[in-house]
Amino acid sequence: MREGAVIVGIGETRVGKHPGRSALDLQCEAVRRALADARIDKARVDGVYALGSYIQPTQLHGLGVVEYLGLTPRLAEIVDVGGTVAFIAMIQNAMAAIDAGRLEIAVCVYGDNAATHRPPGTHGYVAQMTTGAEEFEEIFGSSIVVSYALLARRYLDLHGLEPEEAFAPIALTARRHAMLNDNAAYRKPITVEDYRASPWIAEPFRRLDCSPVVDGAGAFVIVSRRVARELDVTPVSYLGAGSQATHKIVSLTPDIPELGMAEAGRRAFAEAGLAPQDVDLLTVHDGFTASVSITVEALGFCGAGECGRFAAEGGLGFDGALPVNPHGGLLSQGHVGGMLHVLEAVRQLRGDSGPRQVKDAEIAAVSGNGNIFSICGAMLLGKGLA
Repeated sequence: MREGAVIVGIGETRVGKHPGRSALDLQCEAVRRALADARIDKARVDGVYALGSYIQPTQLHGLGVVEYLGLTPRLAEIVDVGGTVAFIAMIQNAMAAIDAGRLEIAVCVYGDNAATHRPPGTHGYVAQMTTGAEEFEEIFGSSIVVSYALLARRYLDLHGLEPEEAFAPIALTARRHAMLNDNAAYRKPITVEDYRASPWIAEPFRRLDCSPVVDGAGAFVIVSRRVARELDVTPVSYLGAGSQATHKIVSLTPDIPELGMAEAGRRAFAEAGLAPQDVDLLTVHDGFTASVSITVEALGFCGAGECGRFAAEGGLGFDGALPVNPHGGLLSQGHVGGMLHVLEAVRQLRGDSGPRQVKDAEIAAVSGNGNIFSICGAMLLGKGLA
């Protein structure tokens, strides 16, 4: 009989700038912290699921984590699915291996040094690997921010909205949350006037619509229920997940209603036997403000084109109807690829979030996309041994 697996430990580095430290070093610090949180000796780890650096890519990154930490696991796997979907896939892969009896204790990790290891004279997020779009799009000036800006412009046109009403409330909510998170890189209060004064990056995005590049890493420990029952920790259970891929390069992106997020959400809720109204909080990949709007609406938490108004009315606040990214998200905590979104969901379900704690949190949704909504994913987590 399959028992399933649960998350029992989380760990993250300080988010900000770490000159002289490699992505591998940051990741391994996060793993050590996660194992300490779970009260598990590293000698017991028999599975490693890792996503390598995009800034300093290395071959066989999973084995690098193994060697650096002195682990001797049965497997070391690289999971590069994209965005937050990668960490959903890590959980599903670890669960499958645990259910099959191949392992009992796994660590999942990601982190990067995107702020301090950019090539000199460059700005923003500068990955040191090919994407497959060089021949078709990048020669015409395409980039991550430009590609998301095209999607955001379509969103605004589709619903007859302006950036200030659609996106500013999302940026302000993220910063309000980050002010309560002592591990957020950006905690200075911002106002609507600050948003208006923020310079254009790629219309319709202003600087405050874009997540800042930082160094940082996070990790979590997933174990069999047998092991979980030995530990003096509050476990968090996987309840269901779904994903859907549609394209890779931006010129082949379907229209917003045909992106994979709605289907991913339907699959996740169906597997969990839940509905959007059952969710107590949502952590969503928010590389850009528009990502929140598209995702929240596609998952059925509000109507199409209504996310900005919902946020302006306080609905996305940690004390609102649907708390979104109580840790500040990528927009204000800093861009660590969505790994910290999983950690925040776990932290909230354990009741360990201090002043930003969502009251009576029992069910959390984690969602995000890889590349430019090329693959979308959603996952439901629950407090305790579900």
